[in-house]
Order: sequence, then structure tokens, then C-alpha cells
Amino acid sequence: MIQLTDVYKSYTQGSAKIAALRGASITIDQPGYYAVMGASGSGKSTLLHLVAGLDKPDKGKVVVAGKDISGASEGALTEYRRSTVGIVFQQFNLIPTLTARQNVALPGVIASRPSRTELNKRVDELLDQLGIAARADHRPDALSGGEQQRVAIARALLFAPPVLLADEPTGNLDSASSEKLWTLLGSVAQQQRMTVLMVTHEAAAAAHCERVYVLGDGRTLGQFEVDGLDHTAVASRYQHLSRP
Repeated sequence: MIQLTDVYKSYTQGSAKIAALRGASITIDQPGYYAVMGASGSGKSTLLHLVAGLDKPDKGKVVVAGKDISGASEGALTEYRRSTVGIVFQQFNLIPTLTARQNVALPGVIASRPSRTELNKRVDELLDQLGIAARADHRPDALSGGEQQRVAIARALLFAPPVLLADEPTGNLDSASSEKLWTLLGSVAQQQRMTVLMVTHEAAAAAHCERVYVLGDGRTLGQFEVDGLDHTAVASRYQHLSRP
């Protein structure tokens, strides 16, 4: 489903060149719930942006759902983001003047597909699946942080993509809401047979996943299976792999 091979990515800040990824590689070949862990500056968000088609690697290959997007055109990447990946960010990025239902439907309205009847049906199904149908006609300022993030997830799932990417999705939520959202993402992966890849620095989040990939200084330091480990054990495995 997701394969990054020897990927490099640098950015220019003023006169300095910052290396975000220095030969990172990960392989995910089955649907499921996965995490990328790393300290600030490890390159984990850059990796996610490459998988999302929001940026291109300087070197290396990025293949998602059988598509090599490493050197794809902007037009191809736009269609790729519409059909292949859904993206959930730390910031909810909801339109404040629209209701929850309208926010979820927005990508379909912009794309002029599917038909209005099919779009409304799909939106109502997603709101129901994510437990926020009763809040469908509320605007973001009337929703809790957890409810807003559920709306953002529903919007990301509108076109039923095979891959859902989540970049620190609970960074603006309290601990109770975060726990519910981590569990929800796991349910989405299982019920819809899709790949959910979450970037996080929290062991408590990664403990909900099946496998954790560890990044450090732009490189892949290793991976481990969670297999029932609690957050303390996950933190220990992560620290072991990230130790210099």
C-alpha cells in the first residue's frame, strides 16, 4: 500500500539548506493501522507530506496504492489526493460558516461529483459511522474539539480512499478526546479495510496501532510490532531504537 525507498528531501531557509529526510525507507504492504514516531525535526511530517502528494522527494521513490507519485505532475497529484489519500491534520481546517454536513460535503461540491443525491447519502453515512449525525447541522464553533476532528475525518473519507493519513491528529484535543480518536482511527482501518498512517510523538497514540516506524534525523531507525504492548512498553521500544 505504501512504499518509500531511500527518500531524500531538503528545504531552503534563507541561505541554509535543511535536510528533512536522508534516505528514509518504509514499507506497508497490508491494510491496517500504523504509526510513524519521531522527535521534533526527525522528518516524520515531511514523510507524511510526501505520501500525501503535498511535496515531492529530491531523490528516491514514493509508491502508494500501486502509483509511483515521485515525479508526478501537479494535475496528477491533485487527482491522486482526491481519489487515493484522505488527509487529517492537527488543525481541523473546517470552514466556520458551514455546518458539519456542509464541511464534509465540500470536496464533493468542488469536484462536482458524485450526484447531489449520492453525495448527501454518503455524507449522512459518514456522519453516522463517526458518531456525529446528531451534530450534522451545527457549525464548528458549536462543536467540541473531538467532534470537529471527527468532521475532518469524515471529510477525508468522503471519496473512500484506500489510504488515510493523520498528522498529529489529537494535538489540539484533551486526553479523553484523544483516546477516543485513536480508537476511532483503528476502527476505521479495520471496518473499511484501509491503511491508516498516523504521525505522532506520543507512545499512548502509537500503542493503538499495529506497527510503529521510528524516524530520527531524517532516517528510518527501525520498526516494531505493537501486538498488545501498552504505552509504557511502546515508549521503551521507541527509546531503544531512537537511542544514538
